[in-house]
Amino acid sequence: MEIRHDYSCSKEQAYKIVDGILNKLQDQYGDMIKNPSKMWNDSNDRMSFSFKAKGFNIKGDISLSDHSLILTGNLPFLARAFSGRIETAIRGKLEEILN
Repeated sequence: MEIRHDYSCSKEQAYKIVDGILNKLQDQYGDMIKNPSKMWNDSNDRMSFSFKAKGFNIKGDISLSDHSLILTGNLPFLARAFSGRIETAIRGKLEEILN
């Protein structure tokens, strides 16, 4: 899955928002999200992340550039039936937090 999202804030502000998203998701959906992990590269424009959601291991990357974000990740086979709903939810969350 690949999702591109354009945003109007600065890259530095987008970094701060994205950096805190896993913690916010765990606070909001703690019963569903376990073991969140993230790692940024030295220039803070690429974050690798992972977590467990409803028993599925989720891994991906978020890349930031000036005014756009690209999220890439692989859905587990059993979750692919819900890929449309998952993508819609992610797009909605990105719209909410970055615009």
